[in-house]
Amino acid sequence: MRMAPSVLCAVWLAALWAAVPGEADSFLAAPVASSAITIEHAGVTCLVAGQFPRFEARLSPAESVGHARLHFRPDATEKWYAVVMKPEGLVFSAVIPKPKKRLKKLNYYIDATNAALVPTRTEEFAPSVDSGPLACKDKVMAGTVPSATVALEVPAGAPTVPPGFDAEGVTALATTAPAAAAVAGTAVAAGASGGLSTGAIVGIGAGVVAVGAAAVVLSSSKSATPAPTPTPIPTVTGTWTGTGIWASSSCPPNTGGETDTLTFAFSEATSGALSGTLHLVVATVCGSPVNSPQSNTTVPVTGSVSYPSLTFTAPVFSETISYTGTVAGTSMNGTFQTNDGSSGTWNAVFSHP
Repeated sequence: MRMAPSVLCAVWLAALWAAVPGEADSFLAAPVASSAITIEHAGVTCLVAGQFPRFEARLSPAESVGHARLHFRPDATEKWYAVVMKPEGLVFSAVIPKPKKRLKKLNYYIDATNAALVPTRTEEFAPSVDSGPLACKDKVMAGTVPSATVALEVPAGAPTVPPGFDAEGVTALATTAPAAAAVAGTAVAAGASGGLSTGAIVGIGAGVVAVGAAAVVLSSSKSATPAPTPTPIPTVTGTWTGTGIWASSSCPPNTGGETDTLTFAFSEATSGALSGTLHLVVATVCGSPVNSPQSNTTVPVTGSVSYPSLTFTAPVFSETISYTGTVAGTSMNGTFQTNDGSSGTWNAVFSHP
């Protein structure tokens, strides 16, 4: 009786392993890029209601990322929604729907797999949802975008829009998370065993050809451990552009206070010392544009960075402004205060080196 090719293949592999174990291990120990992706992410602790929150993470090595997602759910619910994180400059980013004021808190985490389906994920974070940037003072606030189209992966049996979120910009997709999790789980199980035993190969029988490549790749425990990829050292050196918003009670209702356009040119020393310049332009006062040569200035800044936090001061006009904030990938935000007690919030994004 003629044996099926798949059975011959299985028998040949089993015989090779049993008769020449050293050679079989060498054959099965084909190199594979199986090191898990490293996720660098400063956990967000505060979101602004009515705004599209933007999350960032640095994934390395970026070229090995198979997929990356941000999973989130309203607090005290069981269904996890997800959005794909996409590469954007030096980081991966994702935007989720606008949380409403009645939503007090949500939970989220980030996961990623490499090309070999080796998974990794962050811990769960539970940021609060607050009414405005000032309410996020002394917290790590998520960045915001004015508008967005959110391709939302919706879990089975859950409403299209998560409870406590606005439907604006939401495009619902059938969730792919369970399938991805199943694949990732298979990869973990195979990796944990250190290889496939002779019995497993023989037992596969006719299916050995279909999974033959995987059997060769997921080989024996004697395969060399890949060298870890060095983690990039973060730096704020470069040009950052953003906005400063002053809290003001002297303007008419619903007109806002003063809004400034900010351009930081930072230089960070290896010690963490921060220096550079701030170009500040007063853009609006009480909602009205300001067009005056005296409304802009360039001044020196001095401070320090201890990731993810930074502090610095700048002498602007007749006041000294003290800035505090946090860095998350290519964005930073925080609060500021002058020596006369005036205060506000600021944010900036990386522009160029």
